[in-house]
Amino acid sequence: MQRKKRAAALFAAAAVMTGLLAGCGGAPQGAEPTGPAAGGTGTVWQSERRKIDGVEGLMKAKAVSEGKLYFTTSVTDEETYEEHERLWSAPLEGGKAESLAQYEEPKAPEGADSIRRSVNSMAASGVGLWLYETVNGTVYELPEGFSGEEYEKYDYAKDVSERRLRLVDAATGAEKLTAELDKALDAVKSTLQLPDDEPYVSSMSADAEGNLCAVFNQTAAALFSKDGALLGVKPLPGWWDSALQLRDGRAAVAGSEESDYVLRPVDFAAGGFGSDLPLPVNPSRICAGGGKYGSGYVDGVYIYGVDAESGKSTRLAGLLDCGIDENELSGVYLGEAGDIYCLVDNYSADKTQLLRLTELSPEEAAKRVTLRLACNWLSPSLNKAILNFNTSGGGARIEVTDYSRLATDGDFSAGVTKLNTEILSGNVPDIFVTTDLPIAQYAAKGLLRDLYEFIDADKGGRERFMTGVLKAMETDGKLYSIAPAFTLSTLVGKSSVVGEKPGWTLSELQEVIKAHPEAKYILGQGMTRSFMLDTMLKYGLERYVDWQKGECSFNSQDFIDMLDFLKIFPEEFTYDDPGTGPYELMSDGRQLLLQYDLRDFVDYQTCIVSTKGEAVFKGYPTAEGVGNVLSYADSPLCISTACKAPEEAWRFISSLLDEDSDEIEYFSGLPINARAYDAAEAEAMKKETYKDEETGEVKEWPRRTVGWGDFTIDIYAMTKEEAQALRELINSTDRSTAYDKNVMNIVSEELQSFFSGAKSAEDTARLIQDRVGIYVNEQR
Repeated sequence: MQRKKRAAALFAAAAVMTGLLAGCGGAPQGAEPTGPAAGGTGTVWQSERRKIDGVEGLMKAKAVSEGKLYFTTSVTDEETYEEHERLWSAPLEGGKAESLAQYEEPKAPEGADSIRRSVNSMAASGVGLWLYETVNGTVYELPEGFSGEEYEKYDYAKDVSERRLRLVDAATGAEKLTAELDKALDAVKSTLQLPDDEPYVSSMSADAEGNLCAVFNQTAAALFSKDGALLGVKPLPGWWDSALQLRDGRAAVAGSEESDYVLRPVDFAAGGFGSDLPLPVNPSRICAGGGKYGSGYVDGVYIYGVDAESGKSTRLAGLLDCGIDENELSGVYLGEAGDIYCLVDNYSADKTQLLRLTELSPEEAAKRVTLRLACNWLSPSLNKAILNFNTSGGGARIEVTDYSRLATDGDFSAGVTKLNTEILSGNVPDIFVTTDLPIAQYAAKGLLRDLYEFIDADKGGRERFMTGVLKAMETDGKLYSIAPAFTLSTLVGKSSVVGEKPGWTLSELQEVIKAHPEAKYILGQGMTRSFMLDTMLKYGLERYVDWQKGECSFNSQDFIDMLDFLKIFPEEFTYDDPGTGPYELMSDGRQLLLQYDLRDFVDYQTCIVSTKGEAVFKGYPTAEGVGNVLSYADSPLCISTACKAPEEAWRFISSLLDEDSDEIEYFSGLPINARAYDAAEAEAMKKETYKDEETGEVKEWPRRTVGWGDFTIDIYAMTKEEAQALRELINSTDRSTAYDKNVMNIVSEELQSFFSGAKSAEDTARLIQDRVGIYVNEQR
């Protein structure tokens, strides 16, 4: 079971500040909350910044009740360096925060210093605020007559802590009662069998009457009456990471006992729980209900409302559409009037910002330009790029559909399968990430725009980029996708073993293998037949399938030879030398070839050093040419012919490709922008030196140390010769990766009989040729 870090979110706030940020939301989606990429949501949300006056710093513990936001902040005493907690309230619709002046923070343990206080959890109820508080410090158990130096006392340091769970007045902060926390801790330790470890409150929620449910260690719940009496402790098998109050006033916990994520209402009268309320996806956070929704959740991209009776999910506002980075989101609250309040932590400014999200009228929404972007995983770099675009004030906004949300434990490819099906059926998004999609098939069907149309119209044209890379990525002279960075995949060998000339056929590779029986591994440990099949097809599929002509060549001798070659690899994963890495195996001759993806300049240098200067970038075996292959890094993007605002779509993509784009550094790969490549190359050639104190000699620091286990390699500044050789390698590479899951599945299915010995390579190739040929012509 995948355990994600989630947090209960019961938040909102007030006071007008500045600015509108474009946003979007949606309609009921049921079990498929992300919806079709081309259809979008049909509604648009806007984000309005709100201000809470009179308070500084990040909000810590938070809760909402009766139209007010309650929260804590931390203040550090400049003289003692002790941390102090302050309790505040602010009206939902505006104005100034008020300190709850009668709140008294926990006292420090006797004799302790370095005091750290914290309100770890807060739960609102109809009778006040429940607070779980901790205070930590350090005491020094010095021996009698200790007369050592000040620093020596730290040898006798001991951490101490105290905890309490109490109810305070929501208007003043004055203590109303203290719960039986010690009794609960003993019961939890017994229930969870924690003889030595101290349990902790991971989340908590209260019902409208004031009864409290405190979740300990995500795996047990302590129930307290509104008077603070312990009603009992119940185990929660699985992982229960959130707690909240439902729209009807009941307290609930959220989590997963097996695989499905659910809401589990608390029944205080029965001393247990009610029936589970299922959710359609595993959310990244849960939020309290409001308006017509019994509860809500966030799936990492969108905010949803859940109908209290039917359990149906309605997709509301998109985080990125509204200019919100989920990594900074610290609270969500569904308002009574259909609006949504979000708390966003701005760490650089040390301040929590409040945003109010509202849905635009159909008339206003129609004025906004919406670009629908689909992906099978929203990478952090693409997430940041979309966030920047949506908050740039350019007029257009991007609405994201992340199909990876449809993946299950039983089918990790469910999302990309769904996206591919929708594209081929005519539901084509404006922009989409091409990773693991059959781009050649889409191009043959006329679904993609040629990006050269936009590149050639821009200042600088194709010369803005590494032209050799663009050339390798072309399909029949057209460029259908692009990304800020690229990688070069190759097989590297020593010149004394594989020869000095790049490129080889399968038969030439097999001759090298026969000539070096002392090499224990061909491509390293762990290489299996299925892995090599996927690799060979990914780096050479265009040789066997031509979507433009509707032709296949799996019955060629080249493919037959590849099938026979695959048999030399083991069927199962083996790892005979677990403590030895590929660099050491290459260095001492136990491995013939190094399979490598060059993502930066250090990767290239690593190949040179690990082969002791003998590196030859032979590439993957192929019938003709050199089998080095280029591929885009991270998130390659394309524009569909269905896009009604292609210039805006290109404006977004182009913003990622600029020389000074902030996004380039977030993509793992070599820059495709020519000037950015020049700058990165110059940086890789800079020497960092120091002066040896003993000899006075100026020496160079290594830029990076790579290795495996005890075997390491120091990489120093790149030389001019190395830089030029890498450029020549890139410019000489004229192949790119291709992917078609359906074709690869056909090949894999037919190979089972071949690997078992039931069919020859020739018979297998003929069957694959027939099946793929039929499939290609059916799908053109």
